[in-house]
Amino acid sequence: MTRRFDTAALYSALDARRTELGLSWRRVADQLWLLSSELNDRRRDHPISPSTLTNMAAKPRTSCEYALFMLRWLDRTPESFLSGMVGGDDPRFALPQAGPDRRLRWSLKLLWAATDERRGRRA
Repeated sequence: MTRRFDTAALYSALDARRTELGLSWRRVADQLWLLSSELNDRRRDHPISPSTLTNMAAKPRTSCEYALFMLRWLDRTPESFLSGMVGGDDPRFALPQAGPDRRLRWSLKLLWAATDERRGRRA
């Protein structure tokens, strides 16, 4: 069974944590960006905009790269936001640790290869 990533639930979790910490959306965006502060300084990347976060309320979607920033800040697993998933916060699903000199990224090439291999076994 294919489960859908629930971006609306991710937004709700972000908003709940933001409210709990008494932060504005600007401060949340800053904190997300600071998770990879050393890497961002070296790369001179453009920071995350608060509107990237707040727009999720009206249009529940986000890129996988932004989702990884959010998941890291929330200390949650991607599986914990899969619709109908039970046990998604199981430690075996934990994201890799990353310091301020790193940024988590999906290897889409490897993900495609694994999906294609599994599809081939089912055929």
